[in-house]
Amino acid sequence: MANKTGMVAVAVISIIALILSGVAIYLVAITSSEINNLAKNVGELSDNTKNISDSLSSIVSEVNSLKTPHKFPLTLVDASGRTIVIEHEPKRIVSMAPSITEMLFAIGLGDKVVGVTRYCDYPHQVVKLIKEGKIQVIGGFTDPSIEKIASLNPDLVIGCEIHEKFVPLLDSLGLNIMIVGSKSVDNVYKSIYLIGKACGVEDEALSLVGNIKDHIRDVWFRVRNASKPSVLVIAWLNPLWVTGKETYMSDLISLAGGVNAYSGNGWKSIDTETFLKLNPDIIIITSHAAPGQSPDKVLKYLKQTIPGWENISAVANNKIYFLAGDAEEAFVRPGPRIALAIGILAKIIHPEIFGESGHIVSETGLIIEPIQQTMLQNEALNIEKNIVVG
Repeated sequence: MANKTGMVAVAVISIIALILSGVAIYLVAITSSEINNLAKNVGELSDNTKNISDSLSSIVSEVNSLKTPHKFPLTLVDASGRTIVIEHEPKRIVSMAPSITEMLFAIGLGDKVVGVTRYCDYPHQVVKLIKEGKIQVIGGFTDPSIEKIASLNPDLVIGCEIHEKFVPLLDSLGLNIMIVGSKSVDNVYKSIYLIGKACGVEDEALSLVGNIKDHIRDVWFRVRNASKPSVLVIAWLNPLWVTGKETYMSDLISLAGGVNAYSGNGWKSIDTETFLKLNPDIIIITSHAAPGQSPDKVLKYLKQTIPGWENISAVANNKIYFLAGDAEEAFVRPGPRIALAIGILAKIIHPEIFGESGHIVSETGLIIEPIQQTMLQNEALNIEKNIVVG
């Protein structure tokens, strides 16, 4: 009986063993299949990852190519409408105007400048470089020496509208000349960008333009809802010339919260009768108006030559300002300091917003002071240095 029971037990155990073995084999088969599927999926995932990685690399490469400065040669259209070709990145540049010199240095091209006018003195390192012989003087703004320019062997000469008459001669000498605009604030932006693009520093030019616009926008935001006093700029004393519409100076006045008192276009000579009729709220006189003359002499001359001078609103209310030195240069040069010039004008036009005149403007380190009408009575004006503003 015991033996029979044992045999049954052995049989049961054998059956269970067979069942377990079958289950084990099945599980192994299933697991193996899953592992194979998993391996296949991992492989596919790896392939997809590689594809994504390749795609990203391609995108990054395209983005980098867009960020890379333009390859030379470049074909550009300058402010005169001429199509010019820049064969290679300019290494020797001649500037035909102080404003252009300022633009070149402002976008990091100072080390490429080999020639400037006798009036180019900003940034102040320009004067140092001239003294060291690293930059040569090509003559004046309106009378540059073409022979001197050619002797410098420049690969790019940059001038403004007044220099268009020299283009044929420079072309005939095989020199590449580019004309930039200077008749409006928008022209200044475009000129900076055009120079930057032509010289392979487009990003720096765009950054500078953005910076200038930001500063101007800050001033405009503060003056946009204020009253708009009329402002007359005397650009030349004898004969009397004033700044009219369609000039970048007129743009500066508008952006600073004023309105140009003279509605004619360009820089124009006017008679005393017209001057009186304009009756400006504010008069600004640049030192270029009467080279070498002190403010007191300028004002005495105006009083003597304009009957009824004392009745003009600006005169009666002590709203006459004289610009000289760096302050005047920022105002008369259509270059990267136009934001500074607008700051100067805003302080003159809107003392109720920016503080009364007669204090040091910390942003520029220059002084802004009104020329007091009470000093006109044969009293010397106690002006120790260049006045005005920033």
